[in-house]
Amino acid sequence: MERTAVTKEELLDILKNELDKLDEDGDYKDCRFDGIFKLDESDENGCNWSTGFTISNCSNECKSDARRVVLETSKKYNLG
Repeated sequence: MERTAVTKEELLDILKNELDKLDEDGDYKDCRFDGIFKLDESDENGCNWSTGFTISNCSNECKSDARRVVLETSKKYNLG
């Protein structure tokens, strides 16, 4: 699958926007993704950014949804 190249800032915005779509109660509004960086080489799936992230200011439910968002987003976008 062809991935769209984006900047780190764009990727963080995409991740946050996708997470917000899953937020039914407004509980995720303060959640922030951290620790995203470009890899020296793409991983076995062709993703060139770290999917081992940290997310701050969120509940366990938010962390679970964030993991799903990262996995889905990693199939669509690469850092340019």
